[in-house]
Amino acid sequence: MAFGCTTQEGWENFKMNPTMEEDVRMKIISVDPGKTGALVVIDNGYLTNHIKMPVTKMGSKTRPSAQAIAEFFYVHNPDRIILEQVGASPLMGSAGAFSFGYSFGVVVGVVAGVQVPCHFITPQKWKTFHGLIGKPKDASRLLVIEKYPDMKETFKRKNSVDTADAFLRGLAWLALDKLKKGKKR
Repeated sequence: MAFGCTTQEGWENFKMNPTMEEDVRMKIISVDPGKTGALVVIDNGYLTNHIKMPVTKMGSKTRPSAQAIAEFFYVHNPDRIILEQVGASPLMGSAGAFSFGYSFGVVVGVVAGVQVPCHFITPQKWKTFHGLIGKPKDASRLLVIEKYPDMKETFKRKNSVDTADAFLRGLAWLALDKLKKGKKR
């Protein structure tokens, strides 16, 4: 196996290897779909680009920019797009739930328009993979800094937590997809 781990507990050794088999050598874009979210490009296991969710003003509201998201997808030409399988929380008010659903719907619509295969991963799955269940929101950012010290500058600000979430989500999807493919062989 080209991954440094075969189990969830072994993720600390997980660093995708450029010599990995062709079926896992791919470029993905992992998306944190909220209006403060992020788009992260992971190419053969390495973070190669990222941006905060591009937004536009619609009246008095700030909403994700479908045009800018589509442009990002076209420029980076991913093999897959990874989205968190999410829903509204009972803790959100109706306006917050609408805003979040709107943001998610914009991203799903753009993905459909660019015709790139899309895969969903639940928060429970990617957070369990990285040992983040029950941890505070900032734990994903701190985990990236701990496991990838060369990325400390990228993730030093607390507002980079959505970028860290998208990065970890993408890595978890890649590893779990590889494990799934290995079981089918």
